[in-house]
Amino acid sequence: MKIQLWKKLGLNLIIATFLFGGLIVILLLNKTHFFSKDLLNFSDLAFCIGIAASTTGVGYTLTIKDPNNFTGFYLGIVMSILLSIQFYIKGFYNLTILYTFIFIPFQIASIVSWKKQKDILLINPQYLSLTYKCLTFLVFLLLIFSDYLLSTYIINKDNIWENSIEKIINGIVISSSIIANFWLIFRKIDAWYYWLVYSIIGIIQGIVVLKNPFNTILFLFFVIINSIALYNWIKNHKNA
Repeated sequence: MKIQLWKKLGLNLIIATFLFGGLIVILLLNKTHFFSKDLLNFSDLAFCIGIAASTTGVGYTLTIKDPNNFTGFYLGIVMSILLSIQFYIKGFYNLTILYTFIFIPFQIASIVSWKKQKDILLINPQYLSLTYKCLTFLVFLLLIFSDYLLSTYIINKDNIWENSIEKIINGIVISSSIIANFWLIFRKIDAWYYWLVYSIIGIIQGIVVLKNPFNTILFLFFVIINSIALYNWIKNHKNA
C-alpha cells in the first residue's frame, strides 16, 4: 500500500512539472504589456528557486488532497526549504524564519501523525468543533495583528498607517498558512478553508503588492487545487 502512495506522489510531481512547464511556455510566447519580458528572469537565482518551490508546492498539495497520503509532506518539506532559501536571498528574513522554524516542523509532525494510522482505509477527516472554530479564528486575527506590528516597528520601521493594505495582505497570507499547516497535522477539514483564504489573498498579493503576474497565476492554481482538496476531504468525511 505504501508503494502505491509513493507512486501517486511521483505522478503528482510529474503533473505539477508539466503544469509549470506549460505555464512558462505560454508566458514566453505571449509577452504582452501584462506579461513583460522581465517576468521570466532565469538569470535571477531566487526566481529559479521559486520555480522549483512552486512545482514541488503544487505536487505537495495534489498529494495531500488525499487524506490517506502522508507522502506529500515530504514534498512540503522540500518546498519549505526552497522557499526559505528564496526569501533569504530576497531579504525577507521573517518569511525565512516562518518556513524554516514553523512550516518544516509542522510538516514533520503531519508525517508522524498521519503514519500512526495503521489502517489508512479507516481515515476519516473531521471538522473542528464550534469552540475550536472560534478559537482558531481568534488566533487567526491575533496573528494578523502581530504580523502587522512586527512589520511596522521591526521589519519596515515605518508609520503605523504606512503601507497598511500591503501589511494586512501579507499578514493574512502568513496567518492563514500557519493555521492551515497546523490543522493538517490533525486531519481537520477546516485547514482547507484557510488554505483557500491563503490562495485567494495570494492572488490579491500578486496583483497589489508584488505586481507579478507569475505569482498571481500560481495562486490561481492553488485556488483550484485547494478547492478540489476541500471537496475530497468533505467527501471522505461523508462517506465514512
